[in-house]
Formats: sequence, structure tokens, C-alpha cells
Amino acid sequence: MGSTILPNCSLLARDFSSEEERLSSIRQWLTEDINVISLRTEGLWSDLSDRIVEGGGYFRTAEHSAQQPGSRLEQYERDFKSGRINLLSCSTTMEMGVDIGGITIVAMNNVPPHPTNYLQRAGRAGRRSETRSVALTVCKNNPHDQHVFDNTLWAFTTQLPAPTIKLESPIIVQRHINSMMLASFLRSQLSNSASLDKLDMGWWMLPKEVAPANKFIAWAKCFDESKETHLASGLRSLLRHTCYEGAVSLGRLAAEAAAMLSAHSHEWFGEFDSVELQLAKFQGAIKEKEPAYKALQIQQKRLTGEYLLRELAAEGFLPGYGFPTDISSFETMTCDELERNKTRKKDDRIDNLLRHRELPSRGTVTALREYAPGAEVVIDGLVYRSAGITLNWHAPASVQAIKEIQNYSGPQFSDSELR
Repeated sequence: MGSTILPNCSLLARDFSSEEERLSSIRQWLTEDINVISLRTEGLWSDLSDRIVEGGGYFRTAEHSAQQPGSRLEQYERDFKSGRINLLSCSTTMEMGVDIGGITIVAMNNVPPHPTNYLQRAGRAGRRSETRSVALTVCKNNPHDQHVFDNTLWAFTTQLPAPTIKLESPIIVQRHINSMMLASFLRSQLSNSASLDKLDMGWWMLPKEVAPANKFIAWAKCFDESKETHLASGLRSLLRHTCYEGAVSLGRLAAEAAAMLSAHSHEWFGEFDSVELQLAKFQGAIKEKEPAYKALQIQQKRLTGEYLLRELAAEGFLPGYGFPTDISSFETMTCDELERNKTRKKDDRIDNLLRHRELPSRGTVTALREYAPGAEVVIDGLVYRSAGITLNWHAPASVQAIKEIQNYSGPQFSDSELR
């Protein structure tokens, strides 16, 4: 590959009597400079290059969404603060909690669903030393947006009801029971210096025979109120005014926690053992260099490196607290991604909730639409085309997984369809 000589425009350092004279001189240089002409012929110099030399305004954009890896989001935030990026296209995760410096304009491409959402988003502009700020909302042709268009004080005059908590749901109460029991168990297992946000699934599940997960299951199955008086008192306080108060014993709730975690462990090891089995097939130095082997290694790291509390919340063992449940992942692994993973450090962020095991993910209902076969998914400027839905219940998907026994539910019909 030959070397490329970059043009040097000396006009940029000169003073001109007027803006018209400056632009005229630069544009003439762009048509006459030999290096520019050569680069333009090779397709290496575009009209955007002309605009940069002319000094015109421009937008450098980036996608800031939960579909991105944590390291990329952090880089975009640094670039936005320094001015290297001046336009961020954000998902609703930017509504709260992420500091990206001073913002002068917030543009919303539809009306937020609730006044509090609007106030949070619009309030991101003008928080620093900006002398002016703008919040712009595009109202689409639907009832909600048109109502707000006709009533522009909607976000400021709507009465906001006080938050309420409903304690009639058994599964919600059970998840909080699980959370309190897990917290007590982890305190007994960890030293004071251990950091909870550093715990991953590898620590929790492996080695299988003596893993903390197995210890928790055994402890919960044999829960003894007389030996766990402090925890038992906390659990009774938690159950006050709930559907379980006075109706279910603590031993039964502890046994249910053990059963839920045991079911999750069985499912997790189904995936982990499948990866281990496929890795065992790649014996020898030559096979271990194949992309498929490297992809399996990354899949294994995703399983063992997943943040413990995120995994347990996503699987319904712990309360959600904003963690999405019933999620489906979109497999985007390519050879280029394999190369990037060689040097990328562990970069998961707790606020990056929609990346499950480092893969773009959505709630199952949304995923059925956005990840449907043939759909195009845009992630950070790259367009991925969904090739299909895997039926395997072990991961990762493979040709051998086609032979797995599937359990199909019967079709559901309404009364009108049966007539």
C-alpha cells in the first residue's frame, strides 16, 4: 500500500479582510491543489473534507443507548464533554443518572409518556453555566402527542399522584424475601473488604460442588428461625401488610427461595456445560486458533463474568429495581468483534441494563418485533440483519442444537375463531 500525502492549506493561518474573501480563497485552493485533486480521484477526499477546510459548522454524532458496551458509552461521554462529539442520540437511559456535562439543547422525537418523564428529559438542558437552553419536542399524529400539542402546559399543570406500593403480589413479596436472605448470606460469606458489585456468576456458581450458590440452597432449605433470629425478625417486618402476613411460615418462604435458585442453577449449568462440551471438541493448537473456538471462549466468559445481581434480577430471583426481566439477546458476534474482544477489558456498567451477558438485549415482547427474522438492527452506526430465531434451549446456538428436543405449546384459539 502506497503512502498518502496529506494537503497542507497555508491559507488557514492567514488573515482576510472579509469572510467572503476567505471562503473564495479556500475554495479556489480546493480546486487547484494537486494533492487534493489526487485524493479526490482516489475517493479519499469528499465534500465533507471541503467543509472541514472551509471551517463550516458540523455535527459529529454518536449513539448513546443501553445496546452499547460500557467502555464505548464512557468514551462517548468523555468526547461529548470535551466537545469532540456535539450531538448524542440517546435512549431513555439518559433520562436520569448520567453526567455528560453542559447541554444547550434537548430534542425529543416524540412526547414522553408522563409529565415526570418530560420534566426529567427537558431538565437536562441548562444545568451548568449555559446562558440559554432549548427543549424541543416533536409531536406526532397520535392522540397523546396531539393532546400535548394543544395543551403545552401539560407537563406543568398535570397533577402527579403520590407513588404507591402494592403488596398483594406473591411473586414480588417472594423476590424481596429472596433479596433479604441473599444479603444476609453474602454478609456471612464475604470479608469486609469484598465489593458486592465485583461479584460475578463464576464466583457464585463455580466450582459446582462447593459453590456459594449450592451453599445458599442448602442453607435456605434447612432455614432455622431459632438460629437466625436477626434475619427472622427482619423477614417478619418485611412481610407486614403483605399477602403473606400470618399466612405462610418463614420456613416455607425460605424453601421457595431455595427452589427458585435451584431452578436457575440448573438452567445456568445447562448453558455452561453446553459451552464446555463444545470447547472440548477443539483439541490441539490448530483448532484452538479457529474463530469458532474463540467465540465459544467469549461465550464462556459472558456466562461466568456476568454481574451476579444483574443475572439474578434478570432471571426473576431478585426484585427488578429497573433490571429488565424476560429478555432476549441478539447475537452479533463477528470476526471483527472477536478481534476487538482480544484487547477489550471487562467494561460492564450497572446502569447499562439492556446488555445481557454483553449482548444487545430487549424485553421478549419488544425483541419479537425488533429482532424478528429479516429485521435490520442499527447499533452504533452498523446495520445488522437478523437471520432467524434459535430454538435451542442451550446456548450458544450450534448446528448440533437443531437436534434438541423442543417442547411446543398447543395453539391458542379464541371462541370466535372456533365457530
